[in-house]
Amino acid sequence: MKTQKQEMTQQELAKALGVSRQLVARYRKKAGAPPIDDIDAWIEFVASHGGRSETLPVKLRAALMRQRIRLLKAQADKAEGEEAVRRGELIEYAEVSAVLHHICGGYWNEIDRLAHELPPNLVGLSAAQIFVELKREKEKIVKSTQDSLRKFVEEYEAKQKAAAKKEDK
Repeated sequence: MKTQKQEMTQQELAKALGVSRQLVARYRKKAGAPPIDDIDAWIEFVASHGGRSETLPVKLRAALMRQRIRLLKAQADKAEGEEAVRRGELIEYAEVSAVLHHICGGYWNEIDRLAHELPPNLVGLSAAQIFVELKREKEKIVKSTQDSLRKFVEEYEAKQKAAAKKEDK
């Protein structure tokens, strides 16, 4: 149970350290146990007070515990990310990358088209007329990009709905 200071519980500390709640409870009774919410001090304390790897040097045990904590956090982050993708809160990198490649490819195609088609069409026009033509071409490109993004969003939302229906069954 948390005190008024909202200290970390033994269960929360155990989870953060990647050890059992019982180990934390046992070590809290030892002389010199650090405050329950000081994770770094607990890493050093547990490492210096034995455990299964008593034959290893204290610094190595502390390094192993830090590595274990890092791996536990990475696993939790990965699971959290996968769940967010499943809920439709995040989009996977590969999907976003594919859309960006498609859009960039579209830009390059438009630039290539403009390089071939536009110069002959601009011959003899005034600066104001050239500005109008360029603005018209820019609007075509913007509309094409908006259409590509709209299509991606619609396809993605349809995929999410299908996945949700499949999950409900």
